[in-house]
Amino acid sequence: QYANTSSARRICPAAVGAALAVDPRNKEANLLRARVEAAAGQILLAEEVFAYCLELEPVSLDAVVYYERGRVLLDAGRPEDAGSSFAAAVERDPLNVDARFNLGVAEYRQGRRAVAAEQWRRVLELDPMHPAAREWLPRVEESP
Repeated sequence: QYANTSSARRICPAAVGAALAVDPRNKEANLLRARVEAAAGQILLAEEVFAYCLELEPVSLDAVVYYERGRVLLDAGRPEDAGSSFAAAVERDPLNVDARFNLGVAEYRQGRRAVAAEQWRRVLELDPMHPAAREWLPRVEESP
């Protein structure tokens, strides 16, 4: 999911480092740094940077930070932690269908199928054509 090519591993850290050298409190640059660390497999470091991002302004980007943190944690096999991040993203941006869909995935991976299905139904209320929700919801509803 994250760019993991050799050129991305070389260029992205340098560009992010340059942006942070200009303004170490730049929330967007720090968010990119967290993504770069995650792509390099440095999940704990990425989590630290995500946490730092949440201390920075503007708070209007917090939903994005929580969403990206959730994606990293879900990919790292930590659905409970990912679910908390996706829930925080949805709380800040209730119309974010991708955060809500992934909250459903995190719930599903924890064995909470009914909760997952409810999240995916809500996604389809917001976006009736959401392809992943249209695929996953029937599977959950049809199986025991």
